[in-house]
Amino acid sequence: MLGQVSADATSVELSADAPDSVVTITNGLPGPTDLRIDPHVETIKGLVVKLDKTRLEQGEKGRFISTSRATGKISDIVEIVAIAPEPAAGYYRSDEVISSRGGR
Repeated sequence: MLGQVSADATSVELSADAPDSVVTITNGLPGPTDLRIDPHVETIKGLVVKLDKTRLEQGEKGRFISTSRATGKISDIVEIVAIAPEPAAGYYRSDEVISSRGGR
């Protein structure tokens, strides 16, 4: 699966001037894949992240959207996990680095 599910960025930096970021995720697998965000993100104060789709069909693209509402500096790692159902069983982790230098 490695390399068949890809993201157009491996890290993003958010700031007061640019508090939003969108990363496009592409499913290059021969079948569907499910996306999940690491639940750890719930503990990061001032950071809001979401996926516009949690299931990508073959060749389909989805978006990982992050927004900083932090007033101070935060730095953390958020994992996006792609899980392919059988027969291409396995998983792919994309460690998405989120950095913020202040909110709005």
